[in-house]
Parts: sequence; structure tokens; C-alpha cells
Amino acid sequence: MTNSIGPSTYGPMERMLASVDVLQTQYEVLQQQTTTGKISQSYAGLASISSQVLDLTAALSQGAAYSQNIGHAQGKASVMQDAMTQINDVANKMAATSLGLVGTSSSETIQSAANQAKLALQQIAALMNSKYAGDYVFAGADTSNPPVPLAETISGSGMFAQIGAQVASLANVPTIPSIGTVIANTVSIASSTAPGTTVFSGYLTGAGATASMVTVQISDSQRIVLDLPANRNVGATSDPGITGTGNAISDIMRSLSVIANSTGAIAANPDFAALMKDATQTLTSAAQTVSEEAGQVGLAQDAMTTAARAHASLKTLLDKQLSTLTDVDMASAISQLQAVNTQLQASYKVLSLARNLNLSSYL
Repeated sequence: MTNSIGPSTYGPMERMLASVDVLQTQYEVLQQQTTTGKISQSYAGLASISSQVLDLTAALSQGAAYSQNIGHAQGKASVMQDAMTQINDVANKMAATSLGLVGTSSSETIQSAANQAKLALQQIAALMNSKYAGDYVFAGADTSNPPVPLAETISGSGMFAQIGAQVASLANVPTIPSIGTVIANTVSIASSTAPGTTVFSGYLTGAGATASMVTVQISDSQRIVLDLPANRNVGATSDPGITGTGNAISDIMRSLSVIANSTGAIAANPDFAALMKDATQTLTSAAQTVSEEAGQVGLAQDAMTTAARAHASLKTLLDKQLSTLTDVDMASAISQLQAVNTQLQASYKVLSLARNLNLSSYL
């Protein structure tokens, strides 16, 4: 007689195998959940809530991008503020120095002031080339190139030499041309965009002179201006009452060049006092304009701080919502894993016994 595994044994065996497969799948899913803490590693595994998860993830990504923009812009603004504080200090100190030259005829005093002015001019030029994260912060959109290309040798620039030639005309008494014309000429020189005269980059004196202000997106509905090209006022207007270029930095550089080119030989000219008074007034006014620009940067910093806090709060909320949808209840998952493991081990034993029994029957 031949024994075989007939329909009466094959049906239950098949069901047992299918049940074990189901338990193995459940065990693998629960094991992954307890390891990662997530319900699923793919959107497909999240079934009906996948669209919600996608929306929350997209919102978090957008918020992270805004936060990154803000972080970079805050660093840039901090460098700007530090530079403008120093520029303001230099301009005010040199204004006091030039005022002290009014009525003096001391060659030593004038030479000392000239030396100070030359150093101050180099300092202003260097501050205009301040960088943050590899970018020149006062270069407009041309952040890869310095706004004052020859900052270290600015006293050898065309602007400096040409202003010096105008100042030297005071060696003639009376001044020829008139002191008013001399001052106007120094303004024209400092305002010039001509290569060989201007100290500013080709971009700033070319396309950058009329380019739109660079803005930073800090939220869906908010942009801030954080753009202070070296040769343009932004957020402030130079005092029209002074004989100036219309740009604070150019006015400071012009006045410092005037002082730096002063000598004892021109001190005897009565017009020297008028020249120094003009330098004093221009430096004082330009320092005020720089302070106003710093105030505008401060407002942008305040806006960024507020936006950063809002993004941080929203991130906390979105993270919680996303966690509710995607994170497992670890205690429950571990308990289920243990229960399924117990069932699975029992099923293995039953399956093993069933196979042995069927094999014995067959033999």
C-alpha cells in the first residue's frame, strides 16, 4: 500500500504556510519600525496619508530654505554693520581733524593730518572690500569681485592724484581757479566713472550703477533689501545742502583725499580754511548718511529675526504633525513585535511537526 499526502493533509499545510508567510511579513515590518522609529521608509507604505506627508515635507523643506537664506543674510548684515560702524568712526574723527586745520599754518600739523587722512582712506577702501562667506558685501550683485579693486594702493589712484592737483592750485594766491571751482572739480573727480579715475569696479560704475537692488526672500510673502553698493546710497539720501557727490562713500573718499594732499605750502592761502571747512562739513554729513544706512540694515536684521522665529515655530508645529503621521508608537510596536515573534516561533514548531507527521505517514 502506498501512503501519500492527500488533499486532507495538503490543504491545512498550505494554509499553515500562508499563515507563516503573513507572520513573517508582519515581523519584518515591525522589526523595521522598531529599528527606524518610522511607520514606513517609503511614501507607498503610508497609503492614504502619503499626500499629507508630502505636503508637510514640502512645507518643511521650504521653511528650511528660507531659514538658510536668513542665516546667510544675517551674517552678511553683521559684517555690513561692523564695517559701517568703523566708517562712521573714521569719518567723524577725520572731520574733527580737518576742523582743527582751519586757521592753522603749522606744516607739521598739516603733514600729520595728511598722513592720518591717507591711512584713513586706505582703511575706508579696505572696509568697502569686506567679505562674508567669500562674497564682497558692498559689491552689489557682483559679489565675486572687489568693489574697490586697488584698495591697498588707493593713494596711487587717478582719483587721488587728480584731487591732489586741484588742492595744489591753492599754492597760488589768489587761488586760480577760484576755491569754489576747486571744490567743484574735486567733487566731479570723485563722481567720475571714467577708467583711470574712479576707484570703483567696472561693474559698479557700469551695469551696477542702475541695477535693481538685490533682495533676499525670507518668507512666502516677504523680501528684504540687503544691498549697499559701495558707490550708491541705499535707504538714505546725502544732504543736498553740501557740495557732494550724492554718495556717502565717495564724499568720504573725496574729503580724505583733499586732506591727504594738503601741505604746509598751501596753508598760507586764505582759501585753505574754506577747503578744510568743506571737508569737515562733507565728512560729518557723510557719516550721518552712513548711520542712516546702517539703520536700514538694522531694520532688515529685525525683519530677519522675526521671520527666523516664525520659521522655527512653524517647523516645531510641522515636525509634530509629521511625527504624528509617520512615527510609530515604539512601546506598542515592540509589544506587537514580541507577540508576532511568539506566534511565528509557535507556527514554525507546528509546521515542523506537521511535516514530520506527513513524512512518517508517507514512509
